[in-house]
Amino acid sequence: MKNIILAFSILLVSNFYSQQVQYPEPKEGYKKIELKLPKLKDEENYKIDVYVSIKSKLKKCEKETLEIDFKEDFLVKPRNIYLFYKIDSNTFATILQKIENCEGNEIVEKKTYNSPLSLGYYSGITRYFYIPKYMNLEYRIWKVEPKFIEVK
Repeated sequence: MKNIILAFSILLVSNFYSQQVQYPEPKEGYKKIELKLPKLKDEENYKIDVYVSIKSKLKKCEKETLEIDFKEDFLVKPRNIYLFYKIDSNTFATILQKIENCEGNEIVEKKTYNSPLSLGYYSGITRYFYIPKYMNLEYRIWKVEPKFIEVK
């Protein structure tokens, strides 16, 4: 009897921990992006900056800026596990500026970025992002300078 209970307990625990976490499907007008970073040597010495970009047709004398607030959310609350990032429709804005002393009304395609979301570099986890379909997700890898520089 003890062996049956032990076998059942092992089967139950192994089944629980072997299940893949299912992140929700994106809501209408959004897409889910899985960011899986390549393995690097000395990952603790790297960081990533994550950007959202859009392409716009603007006059040559116009500059566009994205103001975006990534919201952190979790699949399991209140334990705060299985993190994902999302952009809500009310947490971003596009700011259009006209460059002074610029001539011409030529229309050109420009790519506009937000201020980055800076994260530690971890190739062992997949990060999930939910963003509007017309936006793109991009990232840059930064090598952290190992020495601190004292300001005098």
